[in-house]
Amino acid sequence: EAEEGDEANRYEDAELEEGFGDLDRDASQSISLDEWRRPFEEHTDSWLQIADTEAQQEAQIAHYKDVFVQMDHDGDGMLNEAELQYEMDNLREQQRRADGRDGDWEE
Repeated sequence: EAEEGDEANRYEDAELEEGFGDLDRDASQSISLDEWRRPFEEHTDSWLQIADTEAQQEAQIAHYKDVFVQMDHDGDGMLNEAELQYEMDNLREQQRRADGRDGDWEE
């Protein structure tokens, strides 16, 4: 059952490919920083407009860049599908731990 639980927590290949494809607007098989930022900026435009200061806006944009750089394991300035899958798996594991599930499945 441990394998079933682990497998259920992993993003399906089709799900990852769809999300990756949505971000990879130029179909280069990698996600540039601009492609990475675009959905966040579109989603948070209204939030950024009501931010108290320009410094808060700049901090939010810097945060997206920092996350991108952390996810770019090979340092080529682009995210590939393997890097994205690694980060999604890592986030899922962090959530499991936060929920009090340490990955040890008992029957």
